[in-house]
Amino acid sequence: MKFFCKIEDGKILGTNEFSKHLSGLSAGDYSIEIKRWRKPTSRSQHNSVYKFCDLLAGEFNNEGLEMQDVIRVPLMFTKYSVRERIWIPVQKSLYGTEHISDLLSEQIDPIYDTINKAISEITNGVVRVPQFPNKKKVRY
Repeated sequence: MKFFCKIEDGKILGTNEFSKHLSGLSAGDYSIEIKRWRKPTSRSQHNSVYKFCDLLAGEFNNEGLEMQDVIRVPLMFTKYSVRERIWIPVQKSLYGTEHISDLLSEQIDPIYDTINKAISEITNGVVRVPQFPNKKKVRY
């Protein structure tokens, strides 16, 4: 069971639910783990990853490139193939996770930067890697 709280001035805030749960426990040995909560990716960031994959697929296709030209598999680019063959392998390499929803907010930019650098080097700058979509401007 997880409970989230905030600590301010050395005091735990928002513990009503936690306190109620503790008072309902029978006598016994228990373990309580305290760790810093890290913000997971937002729905907007999740959608932005998909939008980026879609935009990058369009750039590859505009240049007449096929998947095997970049990653040696004879397929046309789609947002799904970019996600599965480019985004997820980089994500897994950097963070050991395979699902975009497992990422933390601060992990998105390093993945994008790695992809941007690699695509620019592989294609000698021929493929324009799109800017990562801004959550305020993206239509999904």
